[in-house]
Amino acid sequence: MLKIKQVASKCKKRGIIYLIDQISGIDEETGEVLEDVKRSQWVSDGKCFYPLNNIPYLEIENLVNIFEIKEKQLEKIATEKMRTYDFNGLNFEDVDTTEQPIEEEDIKIELNGVTYMAFNTSRGIIYIDSSALAPLANMFDLLQLYERLNKQDGKIYVACKTGFLIQAIITPEHIITPKFAEDLSKLAEMTNKGVEYKR
Repeated sequence: MLKIKQVASKCKKRGIIYLIDQISGIDEETGEVLEDVKRSQWVSDGKCFYPLNNIPYLEIENLVNIFEIKEKQLEKIATEKMRTYDFNGLNFEDVDTTEQPIEEEDIKIELNGVTYMAFNTSRGIIYIDSSALAPLANMFDLLQLYERLNKQDGKIYVACKTGFLIQAIITPEHIITPKFAEDLSKLAEMTNKGVEYKR
């Protein structure tokens, strides 16, 4: 089960609450019904997306109450009701033809108080904020992460699933820069020297 308080904490920290409607079974361009229509909702801080399973249909005001956000706090938070197709290229469905399982690397990196987890993908290393997984803590034993390709720009994002069911979508953090890569190379070089001296 999703840890709502952890989701609320992430939204408050980033100052963003998106309540997102997902309507499956309808062609978003033509409105044609393709199959049995299913309606569900997601919540997002703009970087991570979590399905609101087994919760009655909500409006922003309901979600704000569930998050226990006071009126003064709300003044500093942007709220918006959206639909999944507003997030071009992300697939909110349980299955995606581009997905491949990924595993976390052993090394974590901490920058400016944020811990980043490294994952090796088909297009190199990506990093995600470790707090993105906090709302899924109750599912860790069953959780598997997959890379997916954004159908608009081809960039990788992460789908978190238990079995066949999607539990979150996480977009990678953009911490990789030429300087970042150079610093890591220097660190690897110094580490190798240390290993040599220990022999």
